[in-house]
Amino acid sequence: MLKQWSSYFCLAMIGGACVLYALFGSSFAEMHTQFAFLDFPVFIGEWLMIVCWCVLIGQILMEPVRWSSWRILILCYLFWVMVKMAEGYIQYGPYALRNAALFYYPVLSIMVVHFLRRVRFGDGLRVVFLVTLLYMISCLPVQASAQYACLMGGFFVAAALSRCWLRNIFFILLIFLFFMRIVLLSTGRGCFTGALVGVLFLAWYSVQVLRLSVWKQLCGIVVLSVFLGISLWMWGDRNALLSLITPWRITENYHLYVSQIEKKRMGFVPRQLKAKTYHENLSRVDLAKIDSVKTLSQTPVIVHDVITPQAVDPELAVKGPVAGQSSSAVAVVAPEVIASQAVNQKSAVKGQVAGKSSLAVAVVAPEVMASQAVNQKSAVKGQVAGKSSLAVAVVAPEVMASQAVKQKPSVKSRGVVRPSSSVIAPAVMAKQVVNTEFSVDNEMSGQFAQSAINNFRDLDAAYGNGVFRLLIWKDMLHELLKYRPLFGFSFGWPQRSPSLEILRMGEVDWLRDGWITPHNVSLHLIYRGGIVGLAMIAMVLFFIARMTHDFIRARSWRGGVLVSALISWIIIAQFGVILELPYNAIPFWTLFGVVVAYRNRLLEGALGEEG
Repeated sequence: MLKQWSSYFCLAMIGGACVLYALFGSSFAEMHTQFAFLDFPVFIGEWLMIVCWCVLIGQILMEPVRWSSWRILILCYLFWVMVKMAEGYIQYGPYALRNAALFYYPVLSIMVVHFLRRVRFGDGLRVVFLVTLLYMISCLPVQASAQYACLMGGFFVAAALSRCWLRNIFFILLIFLFFMRIVLLSTGRGCFTGALVGVLFLAWYSVQVLRLSVWKQLCGIVVLSVFLGISLWMWGDRNALLSLITPWRITENYHLYVSQIEKKRMGFVPRQLKAKTYHENLSRVDLAKIDSVKTLSQTPVIVHDVITPQAVDPELAVKGPVAGQSSSAVAVVAPEVIASQAVNQKSAVKGQVAGKSSLAVAVVAPEVMASQAVNQKSAVKGQVAGKSSLAVAVVAPEVMASQAVKQKPSVKSRGVVRPSSSVIAPAVMAKQVVNTEFSVDNEMSGQFAQSAINNFRDLDAAYGNGVFRLLIWKDMLHELLKYRPLFGFSFGWPQRSPSLEILRMGEVDWLRDGWITPHNVSLHLIYRGGIVGLAMIAMVLFFIARMTHDFIRARSWRGGVLVSALISWIIIAQFGVILELPYNAIPFWTLFGVVVAYRNRLLEGALGEEG
């Protein structure tokens, strides 16, 4: 009885944490305890792992331990992770613990499998889960990367209800939300691609379970693909879809970047930066203050879309003048001091800069600009003893709702931001007034304005972010081929991208953190783990293939739904920072453990065969 209740307790904690991660993301993940004798915080995810470990060890000690080969393998793996973590911590500091999490979070799936062996769930608990899930997806801002997995989890639980009428009601509600989330998905190409691959896998899996002929399978998949494509084109993020079906544009831009890198590589010296364990998540108000600004220069601008979106200027220094060549002045007007007042640009910022280029930006806080206007011509005044200057006035989005977007055509849609261009992030242009006096040449200006109204990313930014990732991956592969670390680089070694630093892309992020995120979990596992990371990738793919085969053989539709969610999340992880962060990694590995436990129980005959 004690073992059963302790298993319920751990599963409730894990499930509750997954819900909070899905709703609040990094805001919840950054909750921590700071001990005086430690130089690093202990986050909520680590406390969850510690409690579950203690319960797991206690349950194992209460029963005879059978030392099978896989248990010995797990112990060897944990010993390797701890040694690598200790070595990185001693040599480089607490940053090593952040990268170690990529390798110890998978252990959570083992805990989930163990705890699920001792519990059973009735219809009452399933209904509570489904009602909570429906409310979350329909009324609350669930993390984009978790939306598809949440919906598939709902289908899995609803299919287990014993009452047919109740099961059908939840199916109808989930199908409605499913098409709303898929059709209107506008949260980036990674989530878009992951959901699309998950749907196509589910279509293929369904025809395998139904044992249709090959030509019927192909027809069904083609019809579904066409239907989703038309729906996404008409109501979804058209820019994301365009950037996916025109990859040659990313290739063209990539070659432009590489040519600039080769020209500037001579004499390049990386900056000496200290790697931080993490950076605090900015509040939405703070994000609104800075997200509206993207500075301009001769070098292409890349917007970092996973870490905090901020103004990035590849030619102007963020932290002040660099070698007498550039400088920037940024004024952020606090909401407390300008309530009920208008912004006067002539008095907002006044700076004198001795360099070749300068930047003056006035950012107006959203809370205090309600029902007020911004006078751009009088927002910033800078006196510059150099060759160029730039003044930009930005109004935060929250207070400009129900207003129109006014912007002169911006840059030719080649993914490259050129001089005299105005680039404003579409995520912060929803129904706000942006009046810029920069004259530009953009063949996609009409579509840009529409995407801004729909809260979609600009097509140029979509192409640029693709190149951003390619440059990081190129530098990672170059390091791996050059040094060939058998067990990967140290957990404490701060990964940097010379290509980004030469072009000064994503400068706000890597100057702040001292490292850059890989945006590809497979490369990251190999980069940090070497052959161990490669073995982890192979193991995950093997388990997914094996579970898919077993579910098809048992004709289990519920099993296919779960595997579809896993595949979707894995696809998303190839383009973003997913399994490195607790608010994605802990729910993913929890789901992985649920799929393995369901497969084990199905094969043992506890659930019987399903149609």
